[in-house]
Amino acid sequence: MKDPVLPQGLFRRDRLTATHRLAGPQAWRCLGQARGQGVDVVGPTPLRLRLAAPDLAGVDALQLGLHNLGEHSLLAGLYLCYGTPGRPPLAFSGGRAPLPLRAKANLVFHDEDFGTYGQIGPLAGARWLELVLAREKGEAPGMAKVRLGELWGQARSLPPGPRLTAKGVACRLRPPPWPAPAGHGLDHPGLWLPPPHQLPRSSPDDLLAGRLLGQEIGYPWDWGADPLRALEWRHFLHRHHDLRTLALAWARSGQSRHLRALRRLLATWIRAHPVPVESNGGAGPAWETLSTAWRIMEWLWVRGLAWADLGPGLQNLMRRSVWEHARHLCDHQGHPNNWALLEAAALALAGLAWPEFTESEEWTSLGLRRLAAQCRRQFNRDGSHVELSPLYQAFCLQALLLARRACLAAAWPWPRAAQAALARGLTHLAGLARPDFSWPALNDSGGALGDYAALMAWAGQDLGRPVWRWLGSHGQEGRQPRMSSRLWLQAGLAILRGGRPPGDMWLLLRAAPPGLAHGHADGLSLEVHAGGPRVVDPGISSYAPSPLTTLYRGAGAHSQPLLDGLGASPGPGAIALHRWPGLQLAIAQAATPGGAILSRWLVMVGGRYALVWDRVWGLAGEHEWRVGWQMFPGRWRRLEKALEAADGFGLRLLHAPAGAALDLDQGRRRPLRGWVSLAGADTPAPHWRLAARGTLPMQALWLLAPDAGYSLVDLRVAWGQVSMVIGHPGGQVDRLVLAPAARPPARLMTPGRTWRKNCP
Repeated sequence: MKDPVLPQGLFRRDRLTATHRLAGPQAWRCLGQARGQGVDVVGPTPLRLRLAAPDLAGVDALQLGLHNLGEHSLLAGLYLCYGTPGRPPLAFSGGRAPLPLRAKANLVFHDEDFGTYGQIGPLAGARWLELVLAREKGEAPGMAKVRLGELWGQARSLPPGPRLTAKGVACRLRPPPWPAPAGHGLDHPGLWLPPPHQLPRSSPDDLLAGRLLGQEIGYPWDWGADPLRALEWRHFLHRHHDLRTLALAWARSGQSRHLRALRRLLATWIRAHPVPVESNGGAGPAWETLSTAWRIMEWLWVRGLAWADLGPGLQNLMRRSVWEHARHLCDHQGHPNNWALLEAAALALAGLAWPEFTESEEWTSLGLRRLAAQCRRQFNRDGSHVELSPLYQAFCLQALLLARRACLAAAWPWPRAAQAALARGLTHLAGLARPDFSWPALNDSGGALGDYAALMAWAGQDLGRPVWRWLGSHGQEGRQPRMSSRLWLQAGLAILRGGRPPGDMWLLLRAAPPGLAHGHADGLSLEVHAGGPRVVDPGISSYAPSPLTTLYRGAGAHSQPLLDGLGASPGPGAIALHRWPGLQLAIAQAATPGGAILSRWLVMVGGRYALVWDRVWGLAGEHEWRVGWQMFPGRWRRLEKALEAADGFGLRLLHAPAGAALDLDQGRRRPLRGWVSLAGADTPAPHWRLAARGTLPMQALWLLAPDAGYSLVDLRVAWGQVSMVIGHPGGQVDRLVLAPAARPPARLMTPGRTWRKNCP
């Protein structure tokens, strides 16, 4: 937070004990396309500069002087590399330090601002420093020009938390009686939503024994624990998701051991973590802006379920820390994706849940203004979120539902933009649901079987939508939606539904830009559900730098065509959906980085089976073309040109280029292939690939049949045209001809307004 300029008796500050000049202005080395002219450096953003680390022993903060000479405002981030630059172990500041246009700044990076990967200590021991200057996400890269200043090290003495003293908080409270806080009791449906991670959940007894997030850290909890050397694990620890479990256990059982644990853990965390002053939010696990927001939302349940039992001393301590949380979020905003929306909601909720502060109305008003602006910016007209991730869309919708209910309870006006985004976003998320009440793992969405049923149940209850209640109850309550195919043009998604019972066959075709953040290289990927998940997006288990993280985000892990190892890069509006009686057709088309065209047709015939027609053309010379299929874990039988499940579902190759080969990998380590994330665990699963080498054009044809007995009776193939006869198990046949029209469908030519309108 920024220094609130309060007297020392009301607010405790760090004490600077020593300063050291570490490097002069010409010590940094330009990387990439950057070029240096003395102390001036010019290059395209992101602009990277490297410095061999000086001796940082005894240093717990770094101050760097910079002068922005370019035409754009910039954001600065600092990386500390303890081994090879760019690889763990490393620490990074979060990249949120502002460098305004034409401004000089002395940027300070505290050790508590850094998130870390790998077994490392404080700043000392770093071998390299890397300075990264970038523009905001979604902005055009542009050019940067900076003048480098001196690098200084600082040593500080930190006070115990909170910084706001007991006398200081007394000056920040209204005279009693205080307004009633927004209710967050046992009757609140948001209480039952699972925490936002895939790590193991702990029982109250586990928590009292020091077992949480799948690890043993002792009791009282060691807030500095890092058993997995993974930044995400420590973020979840400091977001206090498990304190909700203890508050709920106390409210339901009344056992004093749960209350004692809750009181002890809250007090030890608050005293050990004073808010950083003159920090920019950073990437540290305790006060990263997103962690700050999630912690406020978890403390709502402490306020609602156990507040009267905490005692005056801990109530005062929490109020002092809540004030720091709210001021920290007023002063700093995180990345302009789900972070900004969640932080805005948390700031509004801080004011609604702690109305005794004189600033509570200011927090709520500012939070809701930011929330409305982010809703207009982040949600598309088709209801999709700009990150194109069901997981992060669900987090945003959860925050909106939480803020809406609190506003209604406090008779505070709820922004129309937030209500519109909530309705559109929930409708879109509901439309993505598979027949088994699971959700796909597009982009960074965790495991391959997403579960947002609790969110849909809450939304159905609060907004009176029987269809959402049906999804949230797994079909036990509410009203079943009409199982129809859908196209979300801005999201670049088409879903075809058919089968028996109606809607049991579900096919998802993706063709869109990767999204504002958390993107994967899955430009023309396909997912299939038929009696169960069959072809899936592999999801992701962790964001920590690792070979498996790289695999999950890469093109080769997804069910799509690749040319020379690279996937397609769809532009906006690169997908179309057509429907005729008994026939549904989704078409996606995109260019590779080299300029070739990849095309994928998905045809559902009579709602009973599907055909996939893949083509590539547009480049001279010899190329390698691959089409991969990532299957769901299970028992699969490999035939000559098919994969079959035990219940009869089959994926069959009907046509391929001459000389093409098929290979199957499962749980392979070198090279990595055949992995799917399930509930946070990396799980072996078959990855089937067609590979052909030769000159373009090339094409392949596939049959997806939910039952045994479908057969190819006749097939005639020419470039750009396929005619076939498909036999059914009952003896009837379908005669089909696939041939592109002379012109692409209008939607492939004229995308109109797309999700890019939301980018800054």
